Amino acid sequence: MTLKINISPETESHLKNEALRNGLDLEAYASKLIADRYPIESLSAEEVKPVRGVLAIQRERPQLFEQMIMTSVEQLPRWSPQIVVSRRILAEGDDA
Repeated sequence: MTLKINISPETESHLKNEALRNGLDLEAYASKLIADRYPIESLSAEEVKPVRGVLAIQRERPQLFEQMIMTSVEQLPRWSPQIVVSRRILAEGDDA
């Protein structure tokens, strides 16, 4: 795996000096630092298992409305059911 990072020249110089002091080249020293910080053995069995099924990713949802609307139930129109008789309902009979 290739990992590209942008660091300051001072940090690069410091890392090169530390790598030389440990007898490693810069890439090997950086790999060692990452491996020491994030050892694979520290992961639990659940973290190592592959993810299967549906993974829901959190995303920012756009705001649809900004204006606050004040209303009460009494102001809403009354709902009245609409009964539709179709051939299917007539064919089924009174099984319900």
